[in-house]
Amino acid sequence: MFGAEPDLRCNDCAAQLRERLNPAAVRRGPARAIAGGDGRATLGLLALLAVVWLAFRFQGARDSLTSLLFAATTAWDATGELVRRVTHAWQPAVWAITHMSFWHLVMNGFALWQVGRIVEVGWGARVMLFVVLGSAIAGTAAGWLLNAVPTIGLSGGIFGLDGWLLALRRHHPVANAVVSRVFIHSLLATTVLLVLL
Repeated sequence: MFGAEPDLRCNDCAAQLRERLNPAAVRRGPARAIAGGDGRATLGLLALLAVVWLAFRFQGARDSLTSLLFAATTAWDATGELVRRVTHAWQPAVWAITHMSFWHLVMNGFALWQVGRIVEVGWGARVMLFVVLGSAIAGTAAGWLLNAVPTIGLSGGIFGLDGWLLALRRHHPVANAVVSRVFIHSLLATTVLLVLL
């Protein structure tokens, strides 16, 4: 049902595994159910987001960070004409952890705390960090490529975690336990809210 191993082929075995890995069971006895994480990577990523946001609150740090994050070099063609501005390859990674607005930081942090811990418990800290940072970097880079303006924030990473859970809901008991009709409706409502804002 949830995998190919022999102990997962029967319905009773799958139901027992689902009960053991259900987030409610994680709260009752976390030592039994944790696959590879305990929320420390999620908490560390939240701390990093807060430190970067606080750094932008101080004038000296804001000026140097702004010139570092949003500076672009110019490229010239063979005739000496200015052709385009080139963004450095590492900048989309830093844009992903940068939040300018307090409410942007709070909303992304709250969503990361809710979904990131679940993915970390079910698949481990490395997978959670790979999915959230990979999706966030891809989102900021795609936004820059489409708009030619830097996009900032971890929203792409949050949607990457949500997509991870949606994609694995039929194959993994943690995703199956978390993804419900309420989860899908809240994800749709969040998407509509982000488009409107």
